[in-house]
Amino acid sequence: MLNAIWVGLVVAAVVVAAFTGRMEAVSHDAIEATKDAIQLIIGLTGGMILFLGLVKVASEGGLLRVVVRGLRPVLERLFPGVPADHPAMHAMIMNLAANMLGLGNAATPFGLKAMVELDRLNPQRGSATNAMALFLAINATAFHLMPPTGTIMIRAAANSTAPFAIWIPTVLATLASTLTAVTVCLLLQGLPAFRPRPPADVEPAPPPLELPEAKLPGVDTRAAASPARRAFVALVMVALCAGLARQWSEQAPLVGSWPFLRDTVLVHWLLPLLLLGFVVIGILGRVRVDMLVRALDPFTSAVGFPAEALPMALLRPLSGSGAFAVMAEAVQSYGPDTFVGRLICTLQGSTETTFYVLAVYLGVVGVRDSRHILWACLAGDLAGYAAATAACHAFFG
Repeated sequence: MLNAIWVGLVVAAVVVAAFTGRMEAVSHDAIEATKDAIQLIIGLTGGMILFLGLVKVASEGGLLRVVVRGLRPVLERLFPGVPADHPAMHAMIMNLAANMLGLGNAATPFGLKAMVELDRLNPQRGSATNAMALFLAINATAFHLMPPTGTIMIRAAANSTAPFAIWIPTVLATLASTLTAVTVCLLLQGLPAFRPRPPADVEPAPPPLELPEAKLPGVDTRAAASPARRAFVALVMVALCAGLARQWSEQAPLVGSWPFLRDTVLVHWLLPLLLLGFVVIGILGRVRVDMLVRALDPFTSAVGFPAEALPMALLRPLSGSGAFAVMAEAVQSYGPDTFVGRLICTLQGSTETTFYVLAVYLGVVGVRDSRHILWACLAGDLAGYAAATAACHAFFG
């Protein structure tokens, strides 16, 4: 699903730009985004090192042990099918404790270990158990106690008068997200539509990873693209040609054919077409790789959710780095202490990168039948957005 979404975003951006005459904006932003990303990383480094170091010291000084002791009785009740002394229980506790304290890098190994150990208790390999589903619902909605360090540093760099103002709204949003995901997960797990499939219906696990055979440069043994992929690429090419023809008919009579080719096609079209070309090669080679906001604006604005925050809400479940970039740009555009700026910063911490988390954690144990996990996580995301919006209205007016 992630592959289809990202391919769709790239293709849609270039095709829409071809029809609207905005290839120059695509070329400009593709270059500027890389420069802004490096500047953003450099500006965040010092503050994040400070706060992550302090949290690490506090964790090793006993804070982590306190959180672990508090989580153990809760998880033993939520996961009655997992023995209290099983390695899966220990790994889940450590993973969730590290997430709560904002130690994301330390949490991931424990999370992967938990999935492996839970799979050892799985009677139907390839299909997620109730324990796996519940663990991922909690993990993907990510309740945090500690302040969102990266977001606060972005706000401080933008000269916010109160960089920490979004801390409590973020805590409330993540709490609502996690509680909703857990509730929906428990309600759905017993429904017939989400029962584990028999082993015979489950696709076989992928074969063990083997090193590829040596081959000459330029020789590719990958299977040819399917007719559907070829048809999709052909449709994209036709759309681009139609867009170019439209611009030609509108601009070439006014400026001349050669100036149009020189100043428009050769200058502004080449980079977007190059980016799209790499994606197309990936599609054919079987490698995975503003309009929506306007459509949703009347509905979201009616419930107090401004349209300016929609890009963050739509991107957050897909890409953590992409959402972070959207947040940084929004803070610069709208201001860190405006309602929109504060809401977008709160949305950044209100939930996790749902699709990425599910892909990594389910992939490590070869689970193909995810059952009700995605629906529970998406319900948690929506609850997190609603709670973030309500909290921002309550705290910031």
